[in-house]
Amino acid sequence: MRRPLILGVIGVLLLAVALGLNMLLRRADQAGAPESETAAAPPGAPAAPSAAAPAPVAPSFDVVRIGPQGDAVIAGRAAPNATVHVLDGGREIGTVTADQRGQWVLLPSAPLPGGANQLSLRAERPGAPPAESGTVVVQVTPSAGAQVAAATPGAPAPSDPNQVVVPGNTLWGLAQRRYGDGMRYDTIYQANRQQIRNPDLIYPGQVFVMPPGR
Repeated sequence: MRRPLILGVIGVLLLAVALGLNMLLRRADQAGAPESETAAAPPGAPAAPSAAAPAPVAPSFDVVRIGPQGDAVIAGRAAPNATVHVLDGGREIGTVTADQRGQWVLLPSAPLPGGANQLSLRAERPGAPPAESGTVVVQVTPSAGAQVAAATPGAPAPSDPNQVVVPGNTLWGLAQRRYGDGMRYDTIYQANRQQIRNPDLIYPGQVFVMPPGR
């Protein structure tokens, strides 16, 4: 009779201990729970301002070369992969897409008319507002032609040593035309190494310094 009694007493004690531990753990959890720090915004409160959209990159002219008959080579810069519309007094004379570096070159399909031509640019990208350039005025004289270059409106025209790369150009061909010897392509390469990684790969829209011949 004593043994069952002792076992019963032990069981009651173990149950009491378990219940006590359970209550202590609940109190500890309640004491350690952090109060919610998130408060609902009051009705009518202004929403937090979102990050401002980046300003559009304004397109610009690097080089405008016009021959005696109005044939032109126009190059410049815009946001990478932007669609660039080249305008003459509001009339579109060509459209081109800037490359991943933002460089572009356009050979208009029709010659520019004689007289003063007011050239401007409009660049467009999906999801961004159009960006426009200032106006560059070039004078086309059928007998003499014109050559104008400007990174910004009003900038001085460069001298002959500047050469814009157009489709089909090679360093060999540029050296042949500049110096009468294609073997002198290294002269152009050395003067423009900061933008030529491979002498066999040059790209439309690049503007090279052309050292004088010797």
